[in-house]
Amino acid sequence: MADSTTHTVTDPSSVTIPVVVNDKIPADKVNVRFLLVSGKRSDLLCNPSDTVEEVRAKIYAAWPTEWHDEHPEAVSQLRVLHQGKFFEPSHTLASYRLEPGQTTTVHLLLRAGPAAEAESPGAKGDGARACRCCIVM
Repeated sequence: MADSTTHTVTDPSSVTIPVVVNDKIPADKVNVRFLLVSGKRSDLLCNPSDTVEEVRAKIYAAWPTEWHDEHPEAVSQLRVLHQGKFFEPSHTLASYRLEPGQTTTVHLLLRAGPAAEAESPGAKGDGARACRCCIVM
């Protein structure tokens, strides 16, 4: 059975994007349940015609207060993964066959920000070819 309350808003008037707090989903909307690696989750009502870029902007704008420790620096750092495939920003939810009136769980991944990439070894292109994998024999 699904959680009937997955995200609470302390001041609903401060959020202009609808947040689902129960399982009553309008027949013309897609309920996207975002799941972080940490296990935290939040629901967001979207139109099937919304692009993935628009959905990423909506979740970024209505970032749950419970996720404050994982807030990205920019929308571009958010990646949406569903059934092993990354969603392309220009595609619509309908193109991925997300059913209106249903809840679809997707993984929301946070890419490292520009600051983290700049600090990583080899990020400045030291000229040597490097491999970021570990081979155990």
